[in-house]
Amino acid sequence: MDQIEHEIVNIDNKKMIVGVELANAEKMAGHILYMWVKLCPQLGKIKGAIDPSTLYGIWHQVDENGDHRKYLVGAEVNNIDSIPDGMQSVIISSGKYVKTTVIEHSGWIPKGW
Repeated sequence: MDQIEHEIVNIDNKKMIVGVELANAEKMAGHILYMWVKLCPQLGKIKGAIDPSTLYGIWHQVDENGDHRKYLVGAEVNNIDSIPDGMQSVIISSGKYVKTTVIEHSGWIPKGW
């Protein structure tokens, strides 16, 4: 059984995340699991990963209207100078966020944000 916790957190310093992305995710939410599956064999390609065992799933907006949201699953890195082909990056600015932590997962995902 999955064990998940939610909390409000304040991020003091920006975080840079590199990973694989699903475009138009609000219309394709059923495909999000496959993004996690797609990322795991590619984790070794992410240079400068701070802790590859902590993964991030991030909803982010493409335009000011909130349309065409994307979902990126990836790992935090110390810089985004070298992004592997087929991957994208997202910068999480300092501020308040909802953090959802997967404590125990019935599958293969170790822990995540």
